[in-house]
Amino acid sequence: MVGYKFSKGKYYIEAACYQCKKKAKTAAVYFDNGDVHSIKEFECELRGTGWQLEKEVILPNGNKDRVDFCCEDCYNQYLKGAEGEPASANTGESDCSLSFTLSNNGKYYVVSGYDGSVSSVVIPEKYQGFPVKDIEESAFSLNKKIKEIVISKNITKLGKARFKSCINLEKVTLPNEMKSIGNYAFYNCAKLTGVIIPEAVKTIGNYAFSECKSIENLVLPAAFEAGHRAFSHSNIHNCFYNGTLADWLNLNLYPECDLLFYTENLCFLDENGEVEYRNRKYTVAKHIVIPDNVDIITRSMFSHMTTLESIEIPATTKTIGSCAFRFCKNLKNIIIHEGVESIEDYAFDCGGLIESVTIPASVKELKSLPTAKDTEIGNNLTKINNLVFFKRSGVERIFFNGTEEEWHGYELKLDPFNLDFKGVYVSDPLGDTEYGGKTYRRIELPK
Repeated sequence: MVGYKFSKGKYYIEAACYQCKKKAKTAAVYFDNGDVHSIKEFECELRGTGWQLEKEVILPNGNKDRVDFCCEDCYNQYLKGAEGEPASANTGESDCSLSFTLSNNGKYYVVSGYDGSVSSVVIPEKYQGFPVKDIEESAFSLNKKIKEIVISKNITKLGKARFKSCINLEKVTLPNEMKSIGNYAFYNCAKLTGVIIPEAVKTIGNYAFSECKSIENLVLPAAFEAGHRAFSHSNIHNCFYNGTLADWLNLNLYPECDLLFYTENLCFLDENGEVEYRNRKYTVAKHIVIPDNVDIITRSMFSHMTTLESIEIPATTKTIGSCAFRFCKNLKNIIIHEGVESIEDYAFDCGGLIESVTIPASVKELKSLPTAKDTEIGNNLTKINNLVFFKRSGVERIFFNGTEEEWHGYELKLDPFNLDFKGVYVSDPLGDTEYGGKTYRRIELPK
């Protein structure tokens, strides 16, 4: 990697400007948290090449961070905008402070910039008789003035980073015609308080709502795909899902979309629900019975669902995917019916509030135990591993419905770090320990 040194008071390097994309002398650096520093006041060591849009910098205190570079013209435009005072919403056909660029085919306009002082902005449906169909990436990103944005119905696809790091944006109105929300679209909009994602939206991109730390209410459509860390580090108090539990199980969520990780209350659409929002009734996901037509619970489908207290899985479900119920810290009751065949890694790594779980004899592949104090398992297993977790797991006793020889055949060893673990008990009619109406005997385990 090539190294550069920014010296205070000097323009030292030419780079592609994040806003206008032109190669020019760098005048300022933008951090993802919205901070902006003029090169005249800033000193750091740069790692990277001049044409990378995102750079790693080493600050004087030794910390590393990533920044975007900005040319002098765009930085001056930023300073001009930062001085504006909030004003009432502009509801005309087009805000005179918006600038537009005609598309290459001459059939529609694209919003190319905004230099106004009002805090509420309406993207018009038309400009000079032609529809407005898109917003350039540099038009609003990093804007510090805007508090509210209304997007017209002609914009059906919101592209990458269109409102990235608009750190004072509180409210956004998306049209019912919106079909997709691009990567980083609202990344680091830290004051965004509510989002209603229309039913027509089928794709939510990577990091689209990441770092949105103030979302009180999020409304989701019944069918959509969510990308990598689409909701990471976003504090969502209520998530209102406009679909049923069965619909939820059919969603295509990236395993690390992080929606549930940062959602306090997940609510499913339910005409008999106890919660009402925007003239619809919902039920909070506390007690879930998986429908009979679900043959697999996919990876991380309920991970981090803190409202969940009980789960019942039918005989028709064959596979419980990895991390399916991981970190469901309030999950206390698990019923798994005979018929389930495979339980993947960390499927029930919930945190130790569960008193007991019975793994049915139909399970042939058990990659990890639930974090229950007591777990009963059958002897029909063909694959078993990772049975004993770390000391945080809360796993205390395993009751095995087989012989000592069968258990040792799995060649498992006790994790020495699990201080709570009390032992494995095998089925024995002469045993001295009773559990679930059966008698067991504790066996010695290899170290």
